[in-house]
Amino acid sequence: YTIDKNIANRDISGIDAAKYPYIQLRMITADKITAKPYQLGAWTVEYTPVPEGAVAPNIGINIPGEVIFDHAENVRYDSLQGYITFKNVSKSAFAKLSSTVILYDANNVAYKFPVAKTRKLPAGDTVQVSFLANLKKLPEGLYNLYIEVNPGNDQPEQYHFNNSLYKYIYITRNTEIGRAHV
Repeated sequence: YTIDKNIANRDISGIDAAKYPYIQLRMITADKITAKPYQLGAWTVEYTPVPEGAVAPNIGINIPGEVIFDHAENVRYDSLQGYITFKNVSKSAFAKLSSTVILYDANNVAYKFPVAKTRKLPAGDTVQVSFLANLKKLPEGLYNLYIEVNPGNDQPEQYHFNNSLYKYIYITRNTEIGRAHV
C-alpha cells in the first residue's frame, strides 16, 4: 500500500498471512519538498494472536507398550485405552480440539479410531486427550500408534509440528490361555 500523509490509520487485515508469511512493513518518511522527514507519533501493528499448543508427555501420558488378550482376534471386544496430555503454551484460548488415533501394522496398513473432542482449553492450561480403541479385528503383532491433536488445523495454530506422538505397541494373543479358560 502507498498511504497518503493525511491518512492516520491503514487497515491491513485484508492481507492473507498464509499467502504472505514473511511480509515486511517499510515506511519512507521523507517530505519531497523540504527534504525533512514526517514526524511519526507511533507505528503499531495490532493483531489477534492464534493459540499454540504442544503434546506434553512430561506432564502426563498413559499408553501401554503391550496389550495381552487370552483369545484369538474377532472373539470379543478387545480394547486399547490411553491418553496423552496437550498443553496450551500461549496466551490465547483454544476452542474444542479434535484428535486422531491411528495404528499402523507391519505392512503400514492404517487402522483409524475415533476420538472425542476435548473441552475448550484456556491459555496455559492442559487437557488429557483420551482414546479407547477396539482392537477386536487386529491380529497379534507390532503396531505403531500415531496420535495427533488438531490434525486438520481446524483451530488455527502458530506451529503444528509439536502436536503428534508415535509409540510402538505390541498386541499379544495367547490363545492357549484362552482355550484353558473355556
